[in-house]
Amino acid sequence: MLKFHLNKKIFWVIALLIVVANSFLTLYVYNHTQKAIEIRAFARGESLKEYFISMRYVYHQQFLDSGLEVNEKTVGFLPAHASTLISDKFSELSSDGITIRNVTDVPRNPKNMADEFELDAIEYFKKTKNEKAQIKKIRQNSQEFLHYTAPLVIEQYCIACHGKKEEVLPSILKMYDTAYDYKIGDIRGVTSIKIPIDSLEKEAIKSFYQTALFTWGIILLLLIVVYFAVNKLTGQEVEQKTLLQKEVRKKTADLNEQKNELEVAYAQQKHLFSILRTVADCNQILITAQSVEELVKKTALSMHENTTFASVKISLLEDGELVVKTSIGLDEELQILTLEEKVVASNTHIHMQQDSSLLTSSCRERMHKYKLKEVYAVPLKKDYHAKEALGVLSICTTQESELSHEELAMIDELAGDVGFAINSFNQKEAINQLSYYDTLTYIPNQRLFEQHLEQALSSSDKHLNYGALLFLDFDDFRNINDLVDKSTGDAILQEIAQRLIATVHQEFFVARHSGDKFLILLENLSSVENEAAIMAKNGAQKLQESINVPFAVAEKSLYLTCSIGIVLFLDHKESVNKLLNEAEYAMRTAKKEGK
Repeated sequence: MLKFHLNKKIFWVIALLIVVANSFLTLYVYNHTQKAIEIRAFARGESLKEYFISMRYVYHQQFLDSGLEVNEKTVGFLPAHASTLISDKFSELSSDGITIRNVTDVPRNPKNMADEFELDAIEYFKKTKNEKAQIKKIRQNSQEFLHYTAPLVIEQYCIACHGKKEEVLPSILKMYDTAYDYKIGDIRGVTSIKIPIDSLEKEAIKSFYQTALFTWGIILLLLIVVYFAVNKLTGQEVEQKTLLQKEVRKKTADLNEQKNELEVAYAQQKHLFSILRTVADCNQILITAQSVEELVKKTALSMHENTTFASVKISLLEDGELVVKTSIGLDEELQILTLEEKVVASNTHIHMQQDSSLLTSSCRERMHKYKLKEVYAVPLKKDYHAKEALGVLSICTTQESELSHEELAMIDELAGDVGFAINSFNQKEAINQLSYYDTLTYIPNQRLFEQHLEQALSSSDKHLNYGALLFLDFDDFRNINDLVDKSTGDAILQEIAQRLIATVHQEFFVARHSGDKFLILLENLSSVENEAAIMAKNGAQKLQESINVPFAVAEKSLYLTCSIGIVLFLDHKESVNKLLNEAEYAMRTAKKEGK
């Protein structure tokens, strides 16, 4: 009987230890589950914020560039109003109950008024200006949320609507009496994202409870079995100890295995978050970059800072050929690989590992040389449905674990954002070409000429050197279209533009005014008015000489003459329109006096 009671005591001690150990493990798993939920919420908040702020920034720029006047009908295009409408629509469509708003404590639009939690966040960021974001658990309307907030810092483009009253857009001043005198760097609000905890905890906590219930069920079942075994083992102390030790070892191994799995899962989650952070940093670069070169270089640098990416290379198509724009991480990486050419040709990604049968011998040697584990190349496209690629993003990794589907999806998403940004730059260049250059002669148009003239007036006033404006018009040019055809007339205008450019000094500026009228800007002629006048006259005579050379039309020679009006300028107070009118008047006078 003594041995029997001793075995029961040992059983209860061991059972207690198992229960305590599993309790600590359950608590450990629960805490890590909660941390993972918060990390996921923070990552989602970062992504939503970056996208929302990017959309508002682009919307704001488009609004300013459009020149719309704000009134009762167009106020919906104002970025502050539009972002509110977008927030409301997002809340309506969000199946997870997530809300995202830009709010302030001094709103023009009452809908943008911060609530109590958002007001606390605004005060927090005003006191701690180095903080970029925060996330808190709150309870609102009997529901718990993870509340992500990031400060709204006044930037240069905000001043157009919120600067000094005498400097803001006139239509804004008519519409609103408040929210002026903002300064760059001021914190005037926050981006507020409320994520219902239920939507995040639903799957994570469900999985936790299933694991905990399964673990506790196994433990209880084992303890019950052992308990009845102990009751039945009256004289078999050795067998009883052996059985108990075996069960304890098994359970301990199971617990260690679960712990190891949890640690691996936590490490993967942390690694995934680091890549998400990299994607968020790169998206910020896409917003602030001023050129394609800056965009690709900074994006590659930002990606390479993440230890996941041993090398990052971005190549773009130029005149039908791939050209390496930036390559970071490996030596001798300025050549285009066959792999990258296939990605652009097929317009789809290629993912290869060390044991891939598709690897060429040169690629296999390269991977062995740099100890690479994976190569992933993805096309850069202007949008998801684009049939042609703009270039290719290639990354290599040396990490032992394979890139997960989630990590590959993040790289694909980043590539899509980079392609979209590159296409936006290309569109801006095309728009600039249409806005400031003549579509027939490809030389500057009147709009660009007037900008240069404005600068020339300022420079002339500053350095006290005379400049001259020449207004050139061809005599009876309309007869050319009547005698031949319009296409021939256009060809002659194109040749005229090239002759003018070839004749004038490199620093002089040639532009097409309209029809057969051209403008020439001569700068820094002389500080003496008579000398400047003579230099301008000599320049006009050279232009006439170049025009007097006959033009070849249908194997015949066509002679043209032109009349030129000249006006000197020195005073910056002279207006551009006045100078253009005076030069045109001088040209018309020349026509009347004999062309």
